Amino acid sequence: MKIKTIYIPVEITKRELDIFLVFANEAIKRKFRILLGSKEAIFFYLKKKKSKSGIFFYKGGLEKNLCELVSAKCEKHVISDQEIGPITNDKLSDKIKNRFYDNTLKYIDNYYCADEQIYRVIKKFFKNKTKCKVLTTGWPRAEIWKNKYNKIFNEEKKYIKKKYNNFNFFSSNFLCLDLKELKIFKKKYNRIQRKRHISLNSEVNKRINFYNEFLLFKKFLKIYDSTKGIKKLVIRPHPNENIKIWLDLTKNFRNIYVDNKYDIHPWIIYSDNILHRGCTSAFHAKISGKKVIYLKLDKKIALPKINITPNLSDYIISAPKNLKDLKKFKNKVSNKKKEILSYYKKTNSIKNILEDLNKFNIKKEEILKQNLFIKTFFKGKSTYGYLKNKYFQNFYAKDKFKRLYDKEINIKLKKLNKNIKSKQVIKDLVLIE
Repeated sequence: MKIKTIYIPVEITKRELDIFLVFANEAIKRKFRILLGSKEAIFFYLKKKKSKSGIFFYKGGLEKNLCELVSAKCEKHVISDQEIGPITNDKLSDKIKNRFYDNTLKYIDNYYCADEQIYRVIKKFFKNKTKCKVLTTGWPRAEIWKNKYNKIFNEEKKYIKKKYNNFNFFSSNFLCLDLKELKIFKKKYNRIQRKRHISLNSEVNKRINFYNEFLLFKKFLKIYDSTKGIKKLVIRPHPNENIKIWLDLTKNFRNIYVDNKYDIHPWIIYSDNILHRGCTSAFHAKISGKKVIYLKLDKKIALPKINITPNLSDYIISAPKNLKDLKKFKNKVSNKKKEILSYYKKTNSIKNILEDLNKFNIKKEEILKQNLFIKTFFKGKSTYGYLKNKYFQNFYAKDKFKRLYDKEINIKLKKLNKNIKSKQVIKDLVLIE
């Protein structure tokens, strides 16, 4: 059957998959179908198809050759960036510039901004460089935070409550847990084939500062584990952190655990308190109605003024014993910060984006049938790339992408809508309609 199609590549499965399933459910109500897959699978499929049709929906910039491929095979190329949101937006202009490769802005048709601050920076950056339409729509990533779709996390709830029950939760964003990692980071930085608007020295210095704060956090954990009368602590490593370091650090603790299963949302909603050091998890938790505690481990540590998470936090503490009497450490949230939270709570970004996508005059298309040879060829190619990434590259690249299987996806889709389902097209590429 010919239907308007949206192509969505997945990069970090735990962070992106669930919200894309919610997006797919809403898109299907508006007469779209979704092809969801790894970047490799999506581009393999696009190369095989003959017609120029459909919408390519991505999170950021692509290399010029891939932009050219998308332009040749899709009618529209749009962006809603999961990495550019309301938090950690120091040097926002440079961060946005870093998201794009040289001479590629002309390939983008629409850019969907999370809020007005990002809109203003994008408009200034795009001026006289592209005819791309820029709109403020809200941030799809925040839709799950509003607790409207918690039913898709029933399996996660069973696991979390059975294993940890009542606990405090810390989502790590130190990035650098060992100074030896800087050598790897420098190599990765220099491999990127695009102009960088934030210098290598600046990035390295930031990671050194993060590492020094991590050393303070290690001391905090040692005291936490020996402090009686406080709840267990579950640490979720950042996708770019080496989980082995966390496991080694906590292996002898009795009240501290490390777990990186699942999307972060079920961890937040099924925990008692969220501890943070200035990351997006704090904003997420506030949208979800949870108590948020900012860890001020040293008076010398100062987040950029643009990072609003300390001011959004319900409490600010410096030691584990403070958790026993949080009332003494209560923080007043200003009305201005409450307005920012209110905007993200009220804005239906998925609805706004899909209403705009529906304005495009897009051709309907059939799904390209893949014969056994093509499926087998891509399965081998994909498996080789996956194993190479998992076992031979550095930990920065490991475990970000979890294989996509229609059976697993259908379990979640049924909780959203019994009338839609997914079907495997090729390895790591599923059709949802």
